[in-house]
Amino acid sequence: MTCYTWDSGVPWRLLVIDRLVAVPSARHTLPAGRVQLSDLAAEAFTDFPAGTPGRPQSDSALAAAGLRRHVAFEALAPDFMLGLVRHNLAVTLLAARHVQPDPRLAVLAITDGPTRSEYLAWSDINPSPATLAILAESHG
Repeated sequence: MTCYTWDSGVPWRLLVIDRLVAVPSARHTLPAGRVQLSDLAAEAFTDFPAGTPGRPQSDSALAAAGLRRHVAFEALAPDFMLGLVRHNLAVTLLAARHVQPDPRLAVLAITDGPTRSEYLAWSDINPSPATLAILAESHG
């Protein structure tokens, strides 16, 4: 993988791009298969807290579609969000790779849905052991 440097001089690497999926409970009344963002706008959502890196893709996609949504629950952990969904308290938008097969969940493609890009940025002065391990793994 290629490394780049932002104008600020901070080195970075794109790790993954993943399309977001809608995840309601299997008991939810949303149609199976594919939905549009407008099909989801009236739902109660669980999402990452406002101002955290996991939130902007969802907020931006809904705003670009001219839609508003109600985020009833905020959580930092996808597993916690999925627990709320299993109890039919909310729907969520997550990267598909974060949703393991579960008969209590439905996974719906979003025809006009956003993608989530994840980056690694580090200091060349003193990169963390985790950063060094990720960089070594991606070269091998």
